[in-house]
Amino acid sequence: MRGSMRGSSRTGRVIVADTGAFLTGFTLYSGAPIAAPPSVIEEVRDPESRKRLELVRASGSLLVADPPRAYVERVVEEARLAGLSDRLSRADIEVIAVALHLGERGRVTLATDDSAVRRLALRLGIEVASIRYKSRRSRGS
Repeated sequence: MRGSMRGSSRTGRVIVADTGAFLTGFTLYSGAPIAAPPSVIEEVRDPESRKRLELVRASGSLLVADPPRAYVERVVEEARLAGLSDRLSRADIEVIAVALHLGERGRVTLATDDSAVRRLALRLGIEVASIRYKSRRSRGS
């Protein structure tokens, strides 16, 4: 894992952000530390979104986390069982794997509006927050 998360979050949780969370500016206003795999960071290319990403990084609130292989393999297998393999990119798989891994250490919320990512995360018991519609917040079993 690269980066640091200075201070503590007001909510006692970490937000694992997919690319959409950076593109919409969600990461600037979450009030919690942000984690994302390198594959998500690489997808943030447009100048405005890149500027938002750099602001989060400069604040010390961004953790760039490589997901451990065992978690990636678990996500890939669960995606296969759920019939979602063809709907998930490498970044999607890795962001779910990071959430799964960090979720074993504390409270994690995955920020996404991607329906396949949301469905698989909930299936794995990961809390999901919608980026655009904050009231659509769920917890898997």
